[in-house]
Amino acid sequence: MIYSNNYHRLTLPLLIINGSWDEIGVTSVVKYVFDQSTSIDRIYRQFGVNGREIIISNSQNSDVSVSDTYDYGHLDLVVGKEAPREVYPYVYNWLISRI
Repeated sequence: MIYSNNYHRLTLPLLIINGSWDEIGVTSVVKYVFDQSTSIDRIYRQFGVNGREIIISNSQNSDVSVSDTYDYGHLDLVVGKEAPREVYPYVYNWLISRI
């Protein structure tokens, strides 16, 4: 199966995150998956000093700049020094708001 042929089938709530210095979840590829999804509830969040948040939902569409403590790499999203303060609460709140 070629996954890229099926991104349009992503219709459930979707949170896509990456780091601004992420060399595995490269921004152009991660953003492409977000753009190809047809979910009416999706968020793309890039963690970094010059980060970005795009929200597509029934009640809100926005594209805003956000600023985190530092530029996150791929593993920094999980084990980075500031991840418990910046990344974990963001993901937690997203999950809780959809339960």
